[in-house]
Amino acid sequence: DLSPNQVILKAAQIGFSTMANIKALWLAKHKKLDIIYSLPSGSDVYNFVSGKTNRLIANNPIFQQWTADMNTIEQKHVGKNIMYFKGTWTERAAISTPADMYICDEMDRSNQEIVALFQSRLQHSDYGWRWYFSNPSAPGAGVDQYWEKSDQMHWFVRCMNCNYEWYIT
Repeated sequence: DLSPNQVILKAAQIGFSTMANIKALWLAKHKKLDIIYSLPSGSDVYNFVSGKTNRLIANNPIFQQWTADMNTIEQKHVGKNIMYFKGTWTERAAISTPADMYICDEMDRSNQEIVALFQSRLQHSDYGWRWYFSNPSAPGAGVDQYWEKSDQMHWFVRCMNCNYEWYIT
């Protein structure tokens, strides 16, 4: 799904961050988007980029071709565009980083005031894409507040044996 605005209520540890990483690399390269990818803290950024993003690039020859600075932590040059990786617990993280897309990973564990600052970094862009995802913490807070304002589409799962469909709650 490459919808420009997405809100995903998800379970923990399902591989969604890895998928978002791959999609972000593709969007930076092919749609020419500058992207801010935020995680709750600076140490989360370090662990995520060194443990996921850099390993994805190191193990994929196509990503290696796209990415000039494979081992950096805070930003990746993908083609002519940049993916910035930022934490949300320092106000300085949101300063002077214009972007076309904002991806907020683990929104419910992030500083919501800094999330709002990151959103403001899209004002110059013709795109202004926003993706928010997290396992929800409380009704009306974090990702749930955006979900309540969305069209609330659901992923349906079909049983291979009986062909019954339902959505996961």
